[in-house]
Amino acid sequence: MNLIIHSIGKMISKSNFLQDILLKAGNHCFRILYYHLVSDEIPDYYFKDKAISTNDFKNQLHHYRKNFKFISLHEALNRMTEGKSLKGYVSLTTDDGFVENYSIIAPILMEEGIPATFFLINNCIDNKDLMWRNKLVYVYNTLGEKRSNELISEIALDEKLPFPGKGENIISWSKRTFEMNHKDRLSSALWGKAGFENIQDFLKREKPYLNINQIKELYAQEFSIGSHSNSHPICSRLNYDDLESEVIGSMIGISNKTGIPVNLFSYPFEERAEAKLEKQLIRNHKDRVKALIGIRNVLKNEDPYLWERDLQETDSDQAMFRFYFLPIIRRAIRFGKAS
Repeated sequence: MNLIIHSIGKMISKSNFLQDILLKAGNHCFRILYYHLVSDEIPDYYFKDKAISTNDFKNQLHHYRKNFKFISLHEALNRMTEGKSLKGYVSLTTDDGFVENYSIIAPILMEEGIPATFFLINNCIDNKDLMWRNKLVYVYNTLGEKRSNELISEIALDEKLPFPGKGENIISWSKRTFEMNHKDRLSSALWGKAGFENIQDFLKREKPYLNINQIKELYAQEFSIGSHSNSHPICSRLNYDDLESEVIGSMIGISNKTGIPVNLFSYPFEERAEAKLEKQLIRNHKDRVKALIGIRNVLKNEDPYLWERDLQETDSDQAMFRFYFLPIIRRAIRFGKAS
């Protein structure tokens, strides 16, 4: 399947005719791209198969400029407010707030004259913590699948959690079994069982995230800052109070730390909150939050509270396939639901 996807992606990248057909089939709608880590050296606390190289990142930017105009999310909001069309426009975003936003991504974007929004995890700013999933990724990458599976079996026994199923690893198992109010404690327990150094010593040495001065400098360079929650939960599993804390609380927290106004939010894992809770949040905090970005497989992108985006953190050929076919697939899903 991957070979087929690569082949189709390569064909698309070389054919303006195919691009035009696919864009029309997808309604040439407003697109939001997102990434996490752009680097030629992937740290052990990140997924080895998910980061994107600097060369692939640049190639994507150059390609998308042929058919779309890059604008910031705030400019997109302004166009919507003024009743202007967003067809043929694209925005670029990143999640988690890794330091590579400052050292690699921003310099490339400034050279290309492309705006972006960096969504930050409030609790990780200034390297105060390592996000729970990244702790588990580090365990997996450092100890390997066999030893990390032994550790999760120990934790499952200690905490009376379901044991890993066939084919599950520490990442998929934790996402399935961790309650959101225990995810940080359990990931820290696994870190401790692995025998690693104190997490604060690790963070002081590795410095995976942006610090406040770097964030302020990015903002001064006219990049936008948004929130990606306090602690990166699966928001579809939260009650209203916890959702409000993760969304509104994180926006306030980031603003208080940096002095930067924050009114954009991207959902961790792209998993939106339960619809009725999301509506309640918007109703109660419309003055604070101006956009909620996640996925519901609609991709109309006509309402900033229902904006969706596309993960492009892959090599150029796969990115071409995803970028051009995703709107068509989502239109088919929408049609199927309506039938």
